[in-house]
Amino acid sequence: MILADVSVIMPAFNNAGTIARALDSVAAQTLPPRQLVVVDDGSADGTAAAAEARRPYLGAIELLVVRQANQGAGAARNRALTAATSTFVAFLDADDEWLPDKIRISLDHLTDPEVLFVSHDVLVRDCDGREAVRDCARHFVWDGDPFLALSVRGFVGTSTVVARRQAVLDAGGFEPSLRAAQDHDLWLRLAERGRFMVFSGALMRYHINPGGITANVAQRRRCSYAVLRRHLPAMLARPGGWRAALLRGAILHVEAAAAFRQQGRPMAALGELFRIIPALALVLLRLATTRAGQ
Repeated sequence: MILADVSVIMPAFNNAGTIARALDSVAAQTLPPRQLVVVDDGSADGTAAAAEARRPYLGAIELLVVRQANQGAGAARNRALTAATSTFVAFLDADDEWLPDKIRISLDHLTDPEVLFVSHDVLVRDCDGREAVRDCARHFVWDGDPFLALSVRGFVGTSTVVARRQAVLDAGGFEPSLRAAQDHDLWLRLAERGRFMVFSGALMRYHINPGGITANVAQRRRCSYAVLRRHLPAMLARPGGWRAALLRGAILHVEAAAAFRQQGRPMAALGELFRIIPALALVLLRLATTRAGQ
């Protein structure tokens, strides 16, 4: 069997009920990876044992299961990155799954050594089993600048990414202090260093989990603002960067309002919309401060 020079990075926290599905989707790849690294981030439900139980079904794929005290998804992915031994790393969360051609098609887009990572569209399945394609590729170019496009909209899903491992390490890996949006932060750092590509076609199925990190709306918004502040100087160095920064600030509140509305919390949703104007004023102040310091 031909194995791809790919290590799969899978953080897991209390995913005993879903990790078999994720691992089976790796085993079902038309071009399987050489290695699969699962980091059990302090689970209390037998996640590691559930991963080990799938070992006989992985064939020639090397499975490494690492256990650690709970430190968050970013730290878990960093731990897996240090254990990975392949040229490329592919990220898959333990509650998502890949479609069979995910690795093969992704590697076809990584033949150019200047491309540091690739991503693609997502098939989203809601709690009622309904599915819809999230068209991420259409956001890839924004005024001709992919970095600003990515700054404005977080259209790169973690479980869609295949990247050059050394490039990820050179960029510093995931920021463990961010309990959310640490993936968006890393993709931006990589995008500052080199090229990336988002191509059409859904090769990953994202399962909406009401209890997942994306369900913590306020925390995600706070972390996303922290990422915006981190990358503001790089945004301002590009034509149209100030406009992208303001748009990003507005989008964060609109997205939070939509998430609160879906959770049946209309007053919280309304509060997010009322925060847009003062939030943009703070972004403008930070823009002026950043420019004054240049």
